[in-house]
Amino acid sequence: MGGGGMGGMGGGGGMGMGLQRIAPEKMQKLTVTMVCLEHGKKDPNPRMAYKMVPIEQFTQKADVRVLCEALGYGQVTQNTAQAAAWHMMDGLSWNELAAKNRVESKYLGNIRWFSPFELRTAMAVAKEADRLAKQRAKTNGKTTGQPEKSQSDFEG
Repeated sequence: MGGGGMGGMGGGGGMGMGLQRIAPEKMQKLTVTMVCLEHGKKDPNPRMAYKMVPIEQFTQKADVRVLCEALGYGQVTQNTAQAAAWHMMDGLSWNELAAKNRVESKYLGNIRWFSPFELRTAMAVAKEADRLAKQRAKTNGKTTGQPEKSQSDFEG
């Protein structure tokens, strides 16, 4: 799962590119908007190898799946989704996220990872993802909170 947490692939088949068939054992380069689902891991970079896996192999959290689907379908920005993901997956508080620096420099000053607007939006997105996950579980008659396969009804 390297630092990028490919569980962040979310909406997978969508990704704005349509479906692609890649033969087994073949490699394909893709540009994908993703989030890290494991706070504290090394930052991803283009030279890292990733393995795509269904999100269910990484987490059973239905609200995180809803969040990743919304990101995959372009319904939420990457930085907003990242704040929500670290809150939902890793339990980082909104205050911890607000204090997180992307850059710390004695010459340029600190640059925050998230803007106040992104954090406010992330709070709303996390709440909506939780609501949708619970609604899906109820609609599907499931008590585990598992959503049905790839459907994005996120209105965020």
